[in-house]
Amino acid sequence: METLFYKNRTRWIFYITCAAVISLGIFIQGCSLEEDEQLDESILNSRELQEYVVAGADLYKSMARYADFLNKIDFSTLQTTYEPGWIKIVHFPPPTDDIIKIEVKLQILNEKKVSFQEKFPQFSTFSQDVGINYFNKCIESSITVKGKLLEMGYYFSRPLLKTQTEIFFTSMQEVHGHLYAWQWGNYVELTVLGLNNGTWAVVWNSANTPFYNLFDYFEKNDNWYLDNECTLKIISYGHTHHWTSTSNPTVYTDPFTGKVYSDYVNVPSGVDRFIWYYSGWYYY
Repeated sequence: METLFYKNRTRWIFYITCAAVISLGIFIQGCSLEEDEQLDESILNSRELQEYVVAGADLYKSMARYADFLNKIDFSTLQTTYEPGWIKIVHFPPPTDDIIKIEVKLQILNEKKVSFQEKFPQFSTFSQDVGINYFNKCIESSITVKGKLLEMGYYFSRPLLKTQTEIFFTSMQEVHGHLYAWQWGNYVELTVLGLNNGTWAVVWNSANTPFYNLFDYFEKNDNWYLDNECTLKIISYGHTHHWTSTSNPTVYTDPFTGKVYSDYVNVPSGVDRFIWYYSGWYYY
């Protein structure tokens, strides 16, 4: 009887999972303090916080690209060898894109975290919501950080808000890599929108749960728009299902409020509906 091992793959999946926990907590979530809560300006404007945020964003982008790399591999073409004891080894290729370098970027993130915490040890006493608010405010207020994120391909339609954050992508493959990485972290459903300018928006809302998603939009002449100027028309509407769920539309009843959330959303005429599930797009 053969024993099967995939060399390299296990290690890389481990790095992706660990990195997801770290960088998603830093960068993607959008919780906020109350408006009258004051932030420490010395922390908010520090070089250490800016470098920490940029390192987290860089790692997260690499995670999404590596997830896309995994999905393109034809496992039937992988090289196999045998070791004593009839142990069959399938040699999993390392990523060829030098931009990925997840191990290096994870190390950089940890170094930036240590530097930041050494200078501001009080940060470790803050709640998660307070910490995330510092990260979001840093992105919103720092020209340096915004410039770095733009270079990486992150685009924000407006400053990060308390309830909703939008990240834009230029292709479905980029969206796919982003969503694949997202499902391994602290998962909640995300809304995925195709726009009339050819871009895609992935939307996180603070009300989202692992079982349903919400997003804010503007309505004009029976059409949906993502911006209040009504220039970003929504032409495709979808959302994610976790890999442990299903690719089929579902109806969920909140056990605490009794409110019913259905995937059968009444979208404007001509708008596609789909579910992103694990590794594919399922239209319904």
